[in-house]
Amino acid sequence: MEPTGIEKVRSLKFKIHEETQRNQREELINRSRFALEKMDKLDNDKEDVKDMDFSPDIDDNIFTEDEGNQMVDEGDEKSKESKRRPRVKAMKLALINQFQRYHWLVEIPPDLSSDSWLVMPFPAGIRCFIHSKGKKTRTRTIEGGLLHLFDQSFIPGKHGLTIFDAVYNETVRTYYIIDVLYFNGSDLSSSHAEVRQFFIESNIFSTNQSISCTDQFGAFLTFRNVKARKCTKENVLSAAKTSRMTFPLDGLLLMQSEEPYISGWNKYTLRVKNEYTSDYLLETPKNRDATYMTTILTVAGDGKLFTGDNVIVGELPESKIKDGGIVRCTFHQESLIMKGDLPYISKIEEFDRPPFLRRPHPSTKIIFQKLIREKKDILEWVVNYLEAEERENFDEANQVGLEIE
Repeated sequence: MEPTGIEKVRSLKFKIHEETQRNQREELINRSRFALEKMDKLDNDKEDVKDMDFSPDIDDNIFTEDEGNQMVDEGDEKSKESKRRPRVKAMKLALINQFQRYHWLVEIPPDLSSDSWLVMPFPAGIRCFIHSKGKKTRTRTIEGGLLHLFDQSFIPGKHGLTIFDAVYNETVRTYYIIDVLYFNGSDLSSSHAEVRQFFIESNIFSTNQSISCTDQFGAFLTFRNVKARKCTKENVLSAAKTSRMTFPLDGLLLMQSEEPYISGWNKYTLRVKNEYTSDYLLETPKNRDATYMTTILTVAGDGKLFTGDNVIVGELPESKIKDGGIVRCTFHQESLIMKGDLPYISKIEEFDRPPFLRRPHPSTKIIFQKLIREKKDILEWVVNYLEAEERENFDEANQVGLEIE
């Protein structure tokens, strides 16, 4: 049957959208590669910073903070470090902007099922990149700080550009690989989440669940796989219970199985945890009780406070913090009200600048912290929902069987 005019328009719109998404993912990879390679050169300190070209493939929008904080005074010749610092900061900002960010589960997705979603135990630790090329492997925090340097590729026989999204736990000195962007020179960020997870398990950890090596100082470290499974009630309970006995756990991660790896906040990757799956359930400011909450936000020019997903959640008292500045806010839980589905903070008790580069939190994290203070077990919602879905599917299957008979 010949497609109608409306169907042709819809098909064209879908192709344009798909092309746009592909271009954005390619730009993500180029920026991440560029930032990592330039920071590696700065760490090695083998060439003068003033001779390095920081312009190719990166446009000005990576510099998300006040440009005045990043400029170098041309007349300042006091030290090499004075020239190096702003450029290192720029590269760190580039890395921060390219990470995939997770929302928090505050309501059950309408399509949550084993056919559409995956579940993964989420390790406790520092979110980081693992960047390997040639016979060198470096690991960096989400803020761009160098964690470890290895004089070898931890993947035997693979020497092309490889970038993993991982979590590093210092207590057990282990890197937990949760996603892959690039492997041996091939871009995997546009692949479905289910494909990327299968690739990690079958190509890197096919024979061993862990790989061990030593860094440049002889310290022994381990790289481990974190398995993602179909989002069934059984797998959710297994991830919550079994995983805690094997490694430090900080809740679970739910991901839409057909979702690519994208920069910024992704509403199809959701964090969730309860008191049984995390030791870090409540986020409370220092020297305050659990009735107080804290969050990191962006300040606009008129004093309004924005979350990472651009939701206005309050207003800052008069301050010297410039437009686009990042602030850490403290407030009482009674000051947090809901305006429809969105949070709003009616009174900020205290605010200051975070001690290091941070990205603002999403609105869903504020709502999640509110719900757990109200004694809501959101992970239990997920289990109950999946149980009901599986029971309904079982009843429907039985009904079809009876009709066939």
